[in-house]
Amino acid sequence: MKLTERNSLFLLLIAAVLILALPHVIRHFFYNDIMIGIGPYYEARMALAIAEQGIPSQDNMVFSPKPYIFNPYHLILSKLSFINVELASKIMPFIAGILCIILFYLILKKLNTGLKERYNILLSFIISPIFV
Repeated sequence: MKLTERNSLFLLLIAAVLILALPHVIRHFFYNDIMIGIGPYYEARMALAIAEQGIPSQDNMVFSPKPYIFNPYHLILSKLSFINVELASKIMPFIAGILCIILFYLILKKLNTGLKERYNILLSFIISPIFV
């Protein structure tokens, strides 16, 4: 298969989708579909609080209430609460990863890198642990 502009971007997006979906698929089948870490639960809880009551002034769900620090991610999740905040917490990082690959591809194209170099750079970025 000849590496063209369209084929390379398509292959990179397929690789990114597989890499980004793998942790969620493993968690779904082997760990009762729990989210990874404690961060997503906090994000989901704050998004639900924003959806129900508006932006809070403090976080009352901790031992001693702390002032709430606004995060735009909570606002985005609260707007997506009509589907399910937990599902939105899984979909948003996935979408952000795909957009990151597309943006990085366009930046490399703007910098006049060759097609093979772009492909190799993005493939190494996709398989690196930092991308997941």
